[in-house]
Amino acid sequence: MNAPQLPMNGACLCGSVRVRVTKPPLLTLACHCVDCQKMCASAYSLAAMFPADGFSVTGDLVTGGLRTEQREHNFCAQCLNLIFTRIKGADTRVNLRASVLDDLARIIHEAA
Repeated sequence: MNAPQLPMNGACLCGSVRVRVTKPPLLTLACHCVDCQKMCASAYSLAAMFPADGFSVTGDLVTGGLRTEQREHNFCAQCLNLIFTRIKGADTRVNLRASVLDDLARIIHEAA
């Protein structure tokens, strides 16, 4: 697997929340859990897991979509686009919704 060229940047639908990753993803995944299906109105949600110390976010966020206290889903406060998830007890990683990245094709192509 080739590591994607870093840094990678992204934004929510309205552009008021920006993300930046400076470390390669630990893995990419298509989550098929019921929570992701409902939040994304799809059969799955594409995500990339990044080291937390290589992830930064600017802009106003709100949390929601919590079915358990184990996950914290972070959304843009303006457009409510799902941006990333943190899992309690896994503080060293962040699950970023892959669609937020400006150049999604690059991470998919380079990870193959």
